[in-house]
Amino acid sequence: VQKMELAVARLEAIINGDFENEVEIQKFLKENIWMFGNDYVHIVENGKINARNILDMVPQDFESYIDVIEVKLPTEKLFHFDESHKNYYCSSKLTKATAQTQNYIYELEGISQSEEYQRDNNCKIVRPKGIILFGSVEPLNEDEKRYIRILNSSYHNLQIITYQQLLEKAKNTLAILKSKDR
Repeated sequence: VQKMELAVARLEAIINGDFENEVEIQKFLKENIWMFGNDYVHIVENGKINARNILDMVPQDFESYIDVIEVKLPTEKLFHFDESHKNYYCSSKLTKATAQTQNYIYELEGISQSEEYQRDNNCKIVRPKGIILFGSVEPLNEDEKRYIRILNSSYHNLQIITYQQLLEKAKNTLAILKSKDR
């Protein structure tokens, strides 16, 4: 529990700008994969699909199936607001991250017939999911929360989460563990 408390504090510091680069954040998240939920138990070390596609994080669940986590910076802007239509739309960087993650899923599905990657990494590839960790130094307002919910519901096997949402998820997990400790 104490280690998890330190990890939550570190994630808060990252959100507040205490990081060197994306690689440092990836390293931290790999060491604290529990923040993404209790399905993931391990990170596959070899994230290279081919010469063009190297994954940020390849979490493995308790049944050995792998997914993709694409990590972007917490400072990236998620949405813009369209005044004329009174709605949000994705920033170009979020659109690029979405396309990148969808491509990674496609490439992983392409090698699912090859047993070499799966054997070498002791994992299974069947319909991988993609998670994009992106932006949101500040908590989302209610309209932004609704928009991200709408956006996520429109994707198949892809979820966008913000650093603030990841922080809340981690805090909730920690609170549950602490309540069971009493």
